[in-house]
Amino acid sequence: MTGRAIEAFLREKGCGVELELVRSASGKVHVVHPAEPEVEEPGATIQWLLGQARMACGVKLRVAAVGGNAEGVEEFDDADLCWGCHRALGSQAHRAFEHPTPR
Repeated sequence: MTGRAIEAFLREKGCGVELELVRSASGKVHVVHPAEPEVEEPGATIQWLLGQARMACGVKLRVAAVGGNAEGVEEFDDADLCWGCHRALGSQAHRAFEHPTPR
């Protein structure tokens, strides 16, 4: 699912989709790809069960798995958000922040 498709998915689903945010070992905060695994490519459900999740920017991280390289986060500095994830969310990027981003 491309950035435009992610943006359209979030607009279509509205507030019913909460973004899941994770901090990687590098310190960057990523947005877990918001589409349900069964809507994504084949094998996505298996990857999800193994703790491997695709981020909106395309990076794959092991989230909350033993030896995982990312952990869930609820609060973060705006500057820590991955630029690729921000760009993939498009007009829905404000949902990743506590306060809307300045324009």
